Parts: sequence; structure tokens; C-alpha cells
Amino acid sequence: MCRELPAAIAIVAAVAAEHAGLRVDVVSDGESLYLAHPDAPLVVEPGAARLFDGHTLGVDLLWQCEHETAAAILDRVVDRAERTGDLTLALTASALSGGVQHQRLLSRLN
Repeated sequence: MCRELPAAIAIVAAVAAEHAGLRVDVVSDGESLYLAHPDAPLVVEPGAARLFDGHTLGVDLLWQCEHETAAAILDRVVDRAERTGDLTLALTASALSGGVQHQRLLSRLN
């Protein structure tokens, strides 16, 4: 399973929860995206559909706004595209997120 899919599932699940009136949102350990409720220590790993105590990760989970979540997915797309040699997709995704990563990819064209 590609790394983008669990992140996308986390976003869709968070939106569905919001529409259902549930207080569930996206959190991150800096590497993966999870779903969490603000009043419970339990988190869901969307790619594995696994429920566990977030404290077992041994790192702080930080709440992610929509922009941070989108940037995390775009970073994953850029990494995969660059790894597979799809520079066009990598450039497109990095242009959407902007920043140093996009400049680094542009420099590869020279």
C-alpha cells in the first residue's frame, strides 16, 4: 500500500466524522497520520484500521490543520514520484506545497 493512501483515508474519515457530528480529527507523530478524539488517548491508524493507545508511540501527537495534512500528503507524493523517476509528478506536487523541496527539484532540471 502506498504511503499516501492511509493519509488520504485519515482525511476522508475526519471529514465524515465532522459531518456526523463527531469530534475526531487528524494527528501526526511527524511521520504518520492518525485519527484521534480530543478527550481520549486512543487513536486509529487508518491504513491498518488499528485502534491503540497513542501514548505507546513514545512521541507527542500533534493536531494537524487541513493545510498541514495536505502538505503531508503532497510530501509523500513528491517522495514516491521522485523515487520512481516521475519528475513531472514530483514537480507538480512540490509546486502545490511550495518551499525548498520545489526549488530542489527545479535545480535538477539544470
